Amino acid sequence: MLTKSRLFPVSFAQERLLTVRATGPEGMTPHRLALRLTGPPDMSALELAFHQQIAALGILRTRFVREQGVFLQCVEETGVFRLADETRQPIDLARLRQLPPAEFDVHALPLIKAAVYCVEGHGH
Repeated sequence: MLTKSRLFPVSFAQERLLTVRATGPEGMTPHRLALRLTGPPDMSALELAFHQQIAALGILRTRFVREQGVFLQCVEETGVFRLADETRQPIDLARLRQLPPAEFDVHALPLIKAAVYCVEGHGH
């Protein structure tokens, strides 16, 4: 749950990206990163690590708003995050690579999204 937030002006680079984003979705694309873990994952520990990073880094609690035609950074006091557990059904590595990126909305939190998959023949 979000509590207090603080508003700050955006940089010229952020303003440009947000303006491009407003004209079409191709202006910003999410970055994808895959890590291979061995053994069964400790989902609670992984989620806690994400929460600690979000608490430490204001940019991960930042969303962008537009007020009276001006973009602003809205840094929330607390963040929202849920680690998706997709380990119940193993997935083929080729199919995993073809999954579309998660929805990315600079106006809503969380800006970071993560999921854990079990890859067929590779474990988690």
